[in-house]
Amino acid sequence: MYYEKQGTTLQVSGLNYKEVVTSFLRAGKQILLLRRSAMVGTHRGKWSGVSGYLEGDEPPLTRAMTEIQEELKLSVGMIELVRVGDVLRAFDEGTDTVWIIHPFLFQSKSRTIELDWENTEYKWVNPEELASYDTVPKLRETLDRVRYDVQTEPPSLANVLSKVGELETDRVHGATFLGRRALELLSEAAQASDATESDGLFFHLLEAASRMGRAQPAMANVWNLPRKLLRIIDAEKVGILFNSLRTLSGNTACNL
Repeated sequence: MYYEKQGTTLQVSGLNYKEVVTSFLRAGKQILLLRRSAMVGTHRGKWSGVSGYLEGDEPPLTRAMTEIQEELKLSVGMIELVRVGDVLRAFDEGTDTVWIIHPFLFQSKSRTIELDWENTEYKWVNPEELASYDTVPKLRETLDRVRYDVQTEPPSLANVLSKVGELETDRVHGATFLGRRALELLSEAAQASDATESDGLFFHLLEAASRMGRAQPAMANVWNLPRKLLRIIDAEKVGILFNSLRTLSGNTACNL
């Protein structure tokens, strides 16, 4: 094995590790999407947040704010940092590249944007509309890292989340059993949630699924099955009645 650092790219045994920042701007309940121009190096024509490569040893937040000023012509006084998300890793098989993504969420005081050459158009969209856009890889997962305040435990899920702790200490059962148990707990979370609208319910399910992934990180089923369920729910929750969404969460968990 070998590694060699070249600028913002770390090469390890033939793989390229590239660190980038991706920032989302929020105005009201909507987020800003940008369509990448034909002059950028990757993912031309796809929708993205405000992205840029880390340069040298600069802090990711510094690069995030620099990219916002350069790409959107918004001054520091026009934006406010809301949340810093956990780092996300995404593998691009076509280029043998591992993207290390630093997510940020900012509140924007203006909905009027002046684009530079890197993007051709912008739209303010509701987060649940993201699935209908042709985006860069892992954009939805990146948004989920900053969309919700996952540091705050929903009180209505206290009982379910305590059961998640049992997954962490289970050294008897295998991955199949624990994967099914994770789905059962996600169904319980849907029923226990005191959310009054679909977006809040999805956050509660995301919080429960994230806890499960951390409980048994070595067992793919414990995270993959809940994640599959969340993708199904997320695709269906636009335009669906809230009570039907709660039922869908439980029924789909039973059928996976």
